[in-house]
Amino acid sequence: MYRYITFTMLTSVLSLALVACGNDDSGPADIQTCDEVDFMAAPLSGAGYDPEQGFVGETQESYIAHTTFLVLDPDGSQRFDELVGPIFADLATREGLVAYTVGMSQQCGIARTMGLWTSEQAMYDFVLDTAHAAAMAEVDAVSLNGATTHWTVRPADVPMSWETARAKIAEVEPLY
Repeated sequence: MYRYITFTMLTSVLSLALVACGNDDSGPADIQTCDEVDFMAAPLSGAGYDPEQGFVGETQESYIAHTTFLVLDPDGSQRFDELVGPIFADLATREGLVAYTVGMSQQCGIARTMGLWTSEQAMYDFVLDTAHAAAMAEVDAVSLNGATTHWTVRPADVPMSWETARAKIAEVEPLY
């Protein structure tokens, strides 16, 4: 049930996000100073993690966590919607994905992801596969800036907080 709720909420959040982006002429949000007071996200969930009960099945000693952020381009909203559909479909059956979530600040025009993987290889298998690779090839058409990073977590660190994700992103240089 959470998988359906998560997918529905995430699709709605990301679609609505681009409608609200750029409602003023001040330009893109400064990721370091924009206050994401309206940030909304679905709970971390997936085949290997239930937000109410925790891990499903046996836990590993460690996992790979990832986070990304995009400063969305309002002119790329239609293409963004077209690109995220196949990504969500892929994630629904992706081997090695424990759980994921996405969130959005309409005020700042920022979309964020956070996920938990069984291994770095599983994460990269997703990143380099068809749907995500297609989206990466068009990132400059749908966003103005972005960054991504990953790190190792222990089961006791899950669910990861968005504050942790923001701190991890702040440690890396924007991609473009």
